[in-house]
Amino acid sequence: MDSFAVPRPATTATTTEDDLPAGIASLLGAAPGPPSRRFLSHLLYGDADASRPHTAFADRRQIETALKAGEDPLLYEAYRDVASTRHGWRADLVVYQPGTLPDGQPHRSIGHWNPPTQLEIFQTLSGTTLMLVAGHRPDGSRYAHQVTTRAGDLAVVPFGAWHLTYVLDGPAAVFNIYTDIHLDPDDAYPRLDDAKYQRAAAPGLVVVRDGDTEHPLSVTADSQREYGPPTALPVPAWLASWPLATRLPDLHRDAPMTSLAALVRAALATEILRGPA
Repeated sequence: MDSFAVPRPATTATTTEDDLPAGIASLLGAAPGPPSRRFLSHLLYGDADASRPHTAFADRRQIETALKAGEDPLLYEAYRDVASTRHGWRADLVVYQPGTLPDGQPHRSIGHWNPPTQLEIFQTLSGTTLMLVAGHRPDGSRYAHQVTTRAGDLAVVPFGAWHLTYVLDGPAAVFNIYTDIHLDPDDAYPRLDDAKYQRAAAPGLVVVRDGDTEHPLSVTADSQREYGPPTALPVPAWLASWPLATRLPDLHRDAPMTSLAALVRAALATEILRGPA
């Protein structure tokens, strides 16, 4: 059995509210509590009281060697429920720190599979991010997508898909809203993501920096034959029916219940609820 202890987080320079645009600092100031801080060690071990996450690496040994040497940089700070829940919609804000992991990956999230009934929309508020998405089609075949987002850009995760976020230019602040769709209107709104990091094994897809330049990237895939090379993340047709003239945080705060309900109906009319096979 692996008895390697989780290293204590090393002292790391972090982004302060003064480093972020005023609108983002305002969101952080209104957060109901402190953020969850995620370090390199969390990619391997998760939290002390939880099962290990399913995480793919370009070279796992390089990660383990860095941790044994005491290298455990802060990757991101996650402000869960950063704004009040509205009509079953929750909102999070994640601030990613810039950097490169020992195996060549940019700093990243842990990655997880969404529940098959969860509708989730992301908007990058500052910096530049790359989202890697993978999943299963109705016929059982698999797909992989990627999308680079800058301030103001949106990304929609297909129902039941796996996804992770990389920071290309940081600090990068990413706001997301999500809801768990209930086909029975009398259902309550439980939070379904408690075990999302253990729902299924992560696809063997990772992004690594290519050479010494800051932006060129390449994707490595242990499961290349299963998922194929990542293509551009599709923009769902139903998104065009939603008013997107303002920022996602403003829409979450101000959109009436009828508009949010119409969004869910439009998504259900064109998407299929599905999860990992």
